[in-house]
Amino acid sequence: MTGVIPVSSADRPLRILYLGMQWDYGDPARGTSFEHDNFYPALREWRRTLEVRHFDFMALGQAHGVARMSRLLLDEVQRFAPDVLFGIWFNEERDPERQAIRAISRTTPCKTIGWFCDSHWRYDSFDRPWSEYLDVQTTTSQSAYARFVSDGLAAKVIKTQWACAPDYRCLPDVARDIDVSFVGQRYGSRGDVIDQIRRAGFDVRVFGAGWPSPSERLSFESMVRLFNRSRINLNLNNAVDASFKQIKGRNFEVPACGGFLLTETAENLDEYFRFGEEVETYGGIDDLIDKIRYYLAHVDAREHIAAAGNRRAMAEHTYAHRFDRIFAFADCADKRNEEPTNGERSVGNGAPSVHTRDLTTGLLVVATHRYYDYAWRLFESARRYFHPTAQTQFVLFTDRLEAPEGIWRVPQAHQPWPGMTLMRYHMYLEQEAALRNLDYLFCCDADMCFVDHIGPEILGDRVATLHPGFFQAPRHRFSYETRASSRAYIGPDEGHWYFAGGFNGGRADALLETARAIRDMVDDDGARGLVAVWHDESYLNRALCDTPPSLMLSPSYCYPETATLGLRPKLLALDKPHAELRR
Repeated sequence: MTGVIPVSSADRPLRILYLGMQWDYGDPARGTSFEHDNFYPALREWRRTLEVRHFDFMALGQAHGVARMSRLLLDEVQRFAPDVLFGIWFNEERDPERQAIRAISRTTPCKTIGWFCDSHWRYDSFDRPWSEYLDVQTTTSQSAYARFVSDGLAAKVIKTQWACAPDYRCLPDVARDIDVSFVGQRYGSRGDVIDQIRRAGFDVRVFGAGWPSPSERLSFESMVRLFNRSRINLNLNNAVDASFKQIKGRNFEVPACGGFLLTETAENLDEYFRFGEEVETYGGIDDLIDKIRYYLAHVDAREHIAAAGNRRAMAEHTYAHRFDRIFAFADCADKRNEEPTNGERSVGNGAPSVHTRDLTTGLLVVATHRYYDYAWRLFESARRYFHPTAQTQFVLFTDRLEAPEGIWRVPQAHQPWPGMTLMRYHMYLEQEAALRNLDYLFCCDADMCFVDHIGPEILGDRVATLHPGFFQAPRHRFSYETRASSRAYIGPDEGHWYFAGGFNGGRADALLETARAIRDMVDDDGARGLVAVWHDESYLNRALCDTPPSLMLSPSYCYPETATLGLRPKLLALDKPHAELRR
């Protein structure tokens, strides 16, 4: 990937080849693996899955050797013709040969995605070396993601997080009859923590490898039942590296079962849950013991937090939510159609092929008052770099009498802030008859500058740009309109992405349809004295929530001038004196 995250046909069903171990560490005596209990059923039930096949590289490698297993993988790709290969890797000695994965990435339409589990301590030895073989990598570690960005790999790496699989659920008929439980291996300081809790007088049930008898390794169903039975589910976030506090799957699995979670804090955990409201945290052994005592005594407070955590987990933290973002990032659905022929590209979703040499694009820019000076630089850069089709018509809505040469000037009276940006879609619709003569329309802020070539890769029915401030952020950080009284309101169960208002477009008829939806929302709110929190951008996000884009562009197409996102800028959003410009 080159800084573009196109996600064309974002709801197209996918054939997925899943690579993961069925048995924990490849040993049937240990029971099924985490990935088999979580990723595999989640992929089977995901809304976009047409068919999923399981390739157990560990079992096949044990039976035939890694080299033979890798050849069997290539054979399976040829037979199944998957859209996506989604792998949960183990180690270099047991995984498929990396050259086999590279061959799939480079010589087949299949997009290869690797989920990496321990980036915080395996970045140099494991995760980073994989980057030249895979199309897309994931990491759950913010610190590792920063290293990927520093190494110039942001365009192929997405920060994601653990989540809950479909079978984690509330069991309403199960009584809370266990005071405190912990599920996980014994290592590091975990034994000392449990011993101190017990010495304080609390009964703690522990399950997992390494604990003294009668501890046991629970089956998946038994674990779900335990989370429901426990008054307090304890989670210790320390990783193999005891100095690093790592988010675990347990942070999402317990709330998904309606259980009360008492957990150590961890890197970025506050991005996923509100502490003291949806989960509870502790800061040391004394704080842990005090909170166990408090929440065992205060049932209502404990159950209120558990219920809120359950609502949050199911609304935002299932693996289906994670797959929506990862697979969109990977452009799985459009993989087969991305190669141009003889410098051209066929476009259209299910329509007859049309070559870009036959098409015309309109670039719509609103620039009045002080913003007019920016338009000159924008159009100068567009002439050099903006060529999605053979012909481009520049359209300037302005209060100035003059316009740069070759620009179609549309007279437009200036309105005080935020009138010009809020009403931009009204302006487009006033010119609807003329704009319909163009094949594609793109709306662009005046205070932008093209800095790299843009071609037919941006063409689609509805095209939106991921906002640079939110493209790696969890959903609850998005700046959607949260007032239910506004037409721009997006509820807590809606929306997977937050889009920038600075650059969007698509086919002329689709863009004008979106414009009508935004105009109607703006007018309805205006009649009731309301303006959405981020003006036209808020209404655009509402419209794209109702009718999702067929193509998403990365923040390369709305790249803050002084930012360091690790992507290759295509279109800069220039730094400017906002207060002065808006006077």
